[in-house]
Amino acid sequence: MLKIAREASSKTGLKLLFVFLPTLQLSAQVPDYDLGLWTQGDFEKSSVEFFRVLTLQLSSTPSFVMGKEGTFSISGNLSTAGRPGSKDFAMISGKAGVLPAFTGAMTVTHNLALLGWYSGFMSGGDVVSGLGFGTVFLLARDENGPPSWNVTLSQRSLYGPDDFFLKTVGFAIFRRIDLGLTQVWGGIVSDYFNAGVHMNDQESDTRISKRMKGQVNALAVEFGIPVGSRSSISIGFKAHSSFAALSLGVETNSN
Repeated sequence: MLKIAREASSKTGLKLLFVFLPTLQLSAQVPDYDLGLWTQGDFEKSSVEFFRVLTLQLSSTPSFVMGKEGTFSISGNLSTAGRPGSKDFAMISGKAGVLPAFTGAMTVTHNLALLGWYSGFMSGGDVVSGLGFGTVFLLARDENGPPSWNVTLSQRSLYGPDDFFLKTVGFAIFRRIDLGLTQVWGGIVSDYFNAGVHMNDQESDTRISKRMKGQVNALAVEFGIPVGSRSSISIGFKAHSSFAALSLGVETNSN
């Protein structure tokens, strides 16, 4: 009976992962990575702000279903970012759009998990792909239950846009609080970005080639709501002094 319940839970999680999230993505606006319009104003200031928003959008979130050693989990996530109070923050509009991503995690020891991250979509005529990896330290953990602390080190790269590439290195630390069946993770994220801009200024017909670097620090909170014994739905919010990010995710595991 227990085996049947677990199989049903796993199938439910997979349906949410591969049906529900793609449906939401199709109904939302894809990211707009064309930087051409900004060449007419303060290009560098506008571009740095854009890369800061995008870096927050890519930053790490905690995993909810870390099981015993050998457990594999996969999650799908949709995220958007912008300035609160403006139309750019809406999930169906704005330059950040809605970015889809998948994360795979393997618990290799009682207190350590390895992450792989992937994103792929079309933006205008560009085929955009994102790749990343990371290490998660599961601290203050009892038996095979969830840890009290989650510390993540990650590196992510975004390639494909005609105007730029972006690489980030991030650190995140979260503390878990249980509210009934809901897991609440609160903490901070800190990410460094390195962006390379390569595009043509349409007005002066000159080539713009710049390297832009910076750091983004933000407060974050993530809510994990269980769906059966193996899956969960997550809702996340990250807040910087100038902008914020929202995310919706589905996660399921093998145990």
